[in-house]
Amino acid sequence: MRDAGVRAAVAAVAVVGVLLAPSTSTSAVAVDRTASVEADDRGDAYVGTGGLILPPGVDQSIRWSVAACRDCVWRVTSPCSDSSLGNAFDEQPTCRGMSRGCPDGSMKQVWFRPVSGVWRDLGFMCLRDKPTTVADVAQQIRGRLVHHLPALAPAHLPERGIVTQIPVILSAGQPEGPLSFAWNVMGEPVRVSAMPRWRWSFPDGTFLNADEPGRLAPTGGIDHVFRRPGTMLVTCATTWLGEFTVAGLGPFPVGEPIHQTASVQLAVGEGRALLAP
Repeated sequence: MRDAGVRAAVAAVAVVGVLLAPSTSTSAVAVDRTASVEADDRGDAYVGTGGLILPPGVDQSIRWSVAACRDCVWRVTSPCSDSSLGNAFDEQPTCRGMSRGCPDGSMKQVWFRPVSGVWRDLGFMCLRDKPTTVADVAQQIRGRLVHHLPALAPAHLPERGIVTQIPVILSAGQPEGPLSFAWNVMGEPVRVSAMPRWRWSFPDGTFLNADEPGRLAPTGGIDHVFRRPGTMLVTCATTWLGEFTVAGLGPFPVGEPIHQTASVQLAVGEGRALLAP
């Protein structure tokens, strides 16, 4: 009976049924910031919540559904360990040999439970020692973006001789978006896109929102007219919204927006009218 059970498990390695309906949405799916992974040493398993990244060999519709599930629960077990969720086998040499077809990790059995659903056996697949979630990758990406985004460097034209009633040309000193990055994060290939938006604040209480950084040219696209002379503190704030794909899945949002703020001080003189002869 034991040998028959082992043969049945080996035959099931290449079989993963289509258990979940695929999503056809192309918009970024929200990442559950509370997703977590915990080791279950007693059961030789990992249990967690949130989107789980399954390897490319699994049916793509299943990969997408499991990765996009924010509140689902999953369990990754060894096929050679006892499990209360389904059939399992003991630590005999034949069973341990099942993992030899997974050069980049070990063979695991994956269980998945959607919200208000029942546990479903997704079958056997090659996974790393510790499963990777979408939230894990998002957190890593956001940390990298903070260091890779271009610095905010507001500037103005003219550099000197600014007077009232004459427009001042402004620039954030950053490139237009979106910016793209290709990285390897937690062993997974990712592609990241970051889109910036700018907000200028002036001492007279007015604001200017822009989807372009402006440039130091007569037709720079962003300008402001001061109505009174004095020392003026102008503040520019950039908000970056990022999204990413990981291992062919997504897009997913990076998480909370990334904010940059910088100020520049302008000396504004009194503009006087002159009569030309």
